[in-house]
Amino acid sequence: MASFGSYSTVYGRLDLVRADRIEFRQSRPELPIGFKPVSDSVERAKIEESLRTDSQRYQAETPPSGVYFRGAWFGGLASLILLADAYGLEDERSKLLDLLETHFRPALGDFAYDDTKKMLIAAKNSEFGNEKGNDHHFHYGYYLRSGAVLVQYRPEIRGELEPILNEM
Repeated sequence: MASFGSYSTVYGRLDLVRADRIEFRQSRPELPIGFKPVSDSVERAKIEESLRTDSQRYQAETPPSGVYFRGAWFGGLASLILLADAYGLEDERSKLLDLLETHFRPALGDFAYDDTKKMLIAAKNSEFGNEKGNDHHFHYGYYLRSGAVLVQYRPEIRGELEPILNEM
């Protein structure tokens, strides 16, 4: 390795080198996918009641039509599914999974790859400049997380969802 000098940074001195290869090693952190239930029985009962109320509200709603707000709606629904699972509310979890699957599959049809822009965009129901490439990390993050939760409980639909989620 040949040295080409150095310079100062806020992190200290950095040396410039020329190398024909570089290797990094980083341990992969374990990310929790679910929630841990509260053990206090009084607080737990309050949370379970709130989950049931939120579940009923979601089931009575029509999802927003725009790609961003619908994605955020899916994100809240995915969180409710994980919470219902953590608290052992299997009926609620099942109803919420049905709701997510019912609305999620067709929503993915709102996206298309744009050959001119070289990116996946909302082909319809675009919001906040999605069709111009704006805030895809926000928009698509909701869909990716919701898709992951759906596939966690319904692995049989992975093959159907995976191509568009991989594009995201």
